Amino acid sequence: MKKLTSFILLLLVMFLLPNFSMASTDQYKAFLSTDFSSDFHSINATGLASATFMKLGYTNASSSDYEVAYSKWNVLNYISGMGNNYGIVINAHGNSTNIGIANQLISPSDIVGVWHLVALDCCECLQTNSFATAFKTVGYSNRATLGWYTTIWNNASPEWWANFYGYAGTECLRDAALDAANNCVNSTPIRIYGDKLNWDGTAW
Repeated sequence: MKKLTSFILLLLVMFLLPNFSMASTDQYKAFLSTDFSSDFHSINATGLASATFMKLGYTNASSSDYEVAYSKWNVLNYISGMGNNYGIVINAHGNSTNIGIANQLISPSDIVGVWHLVALDCCECLQTNSFATAFKTVGYSNRATLGWYTTIWNNASPEWWANFYGYAGTECLRDAALDAANNCVNSTPIRIYGDKLNWDGTAW
């Protein structure tokens, strides 16, 4: 009986320890809309965004730097999934009310969960705080949503991300984002909602 009990306890420890370690680091995924999957600038921007999240201590939940989203459900299934999904990057078409993937729309009402760091590489998505509020990054410590408040050209986004990568984790999000923008040749209308003054974006 003692041997059986010990064996059961051993199995429980083997099962629980891996799961505990997996939950110790925030996960993220980067998505590139199929509309931009052959665009060099968009590919470069999404890869740089992914590298920035890893630099900040997030664990990539994907087997590659980014996943091509062929449908809005590729993104929404991750957003609604259970687990330690606290970071996300979305490179897609957008405006102040919707994110567009393959002629399908994601609106703030589709967003669930409590997120830590969100990057919306979509035109005009942060013209208002609707998406940031939906991701629950407004009014909390150590949570933020980054994105563009007006149109961003494809070649400008990777320039900003390359600069932001250098500053990420060395100063608060606001300073890092503005320093990155100030060193860009192209217009990069960055905006942040959330804890941009006291947090550097590091995973926690």
